[in-house]
Amino acid sequence: MSGDAIIMRRKGAKLEPVTEVDRELLLDVTEGADLTVRVSRSRSPRQHRLFFALLQLVVNNHDFYQRPEQLLEWLKVRLGYVDETVWHDGQVWFKTKSIGFAAMGQDQFRQFFTRAVDLIVTEVIPDMDRDALLNEVSAMMGERVTDYDKTKSLDASRDRYSGGPSQERDAGAGYSSPAQGQD
Repeated sequence: MSGDAIIMRRKGAKLEPVTEVDRELLLDVTEGADLTVRVSRSRSPRQHRLFFALLQLVVNNHDFYQRPEQLLEWLKVRLGYVDETVWHDGQVWFKTKSIGFAAMGQDQFRQFFTRAVDLIVTEVIPDMDRDALLNEVSAMMGERVTDYDKTKSLDASRDRYSGGPSQERDAGAGYSSPAQGQD
């Protein structure tokens, strides 16, 4: 059992397993045993998909980046999501950290997502408006920006969705989304 993650749901002052698999993992623990619990909110698969759709959209419209993984590695390094190793000869190597579900909780991923988007519109495509970029990716996925990015006030974006394309959305001219239905 050691190292297995059990998804739990808070009910009052108690935690209950969410699925049958979680319940079985919990039952493997000796009755009355003390456990150390690290609380982390479950990751949002929707925000994860939005992030990778965002990377793909940028790559599809950027002269340098050829693959989303290439842009992701740059973002991780630039944002400091790295482990540093110093060798006996003084060389320093960096290995990027994982942003996978098991490695990063929702609060951490939301912070990474926000910082990555800010960095993209600051250094990778500085002529692109942040909200316009998020709206483009969200529309491509059939989702709403506010479902993912609670750190910014996007009430204006929500209004734009009900009224169709706006001038601000057109600020991203030159950045086209991939064909609908493409994964």
